Amino acid sequence: MAGYQISYGQASGSYTTQVDAGNKTSYTLTGLQDGKKYYFAAKAYNSGKTTWSGFSNEVSATTAPATAAPVANFTAGPSSGVAP
Repeated sequence: MAGYQISYGQASGSYTTQVDAGNKTSYTLTGLQDGKKYYFAAKAYNSGKTTWSGFSNEVSATTAPATAAPVANFTAGPSSGVAP
């Protein structure tokens, strides 16, 4: 086996995107939408990419939802006068 292709999409068994991960057994995908569930499967291929395995077992993961930047909310007292 020379490498792996990762296939994924937002519906089980429906892989709309493929990424060649080469011979890496760990790969970070970018460009996924925040807060969405994705389904993944991989195929292995030989050095000429002429022979491919079937899909691996499917796994799923949900990306973290987007979070807004924190907003400071405070008061001070006293807010005028001579500094100590």
